Amino acid sequence: MTPTIPPKSRRQQEIQRLVKQRRDLRKQWKRASVEERAGIDLLQTDLKGRLGRLRRAENLRTRRKRKERARTTFYKDPFRFVKGLFTKEKSGSLKVPKRELEDHLKTTHTDSQRFERREIPSDMPPIPQPEHQLDDSPQGGVRLRKQ
Repeated sequence: MTPTIPPKSRRQQEIQRLVKQRRDLRKQWKRASVEERAGIDLLQTDLKGRLGRLRRAENLRTRRKRKERARTTFYKDPFRFVKGLFTKEKSGSLKVPKRELEDHLKTTHTDSQRFERREIPSDMPPIPQPEHQLDDSPQGGVRLRKQ
């Protein structure tokens, strides 16, 4: 069963009609003489204002509908709603061999000069030794040891 497309609202139909009218006016403007162009310019500015107001109203309506839909889904099942916010399902398929992708990522995100010794600039203030040393031993979590 395919989802049905809702009919266009009166405002959407009006927007579509005004866009077509604007396109026609632009074509007329290109063919018109200098005297006629001034009148066509006035018509175009009027059309632009009406179109802007209609589009703004339509965007407000769609935003309000979207918020209302989000609110109802949140009230139906808040846990699923929050899960949907943070976990987006992966989609698509890899068109490149995995090895080639890994090589590309390695060359792109690896610093080629990482083993070279870097000189600290003379105008940089000295860095004091850390007060606590990080305990990175494998037996127990991450703890700080006093030096």
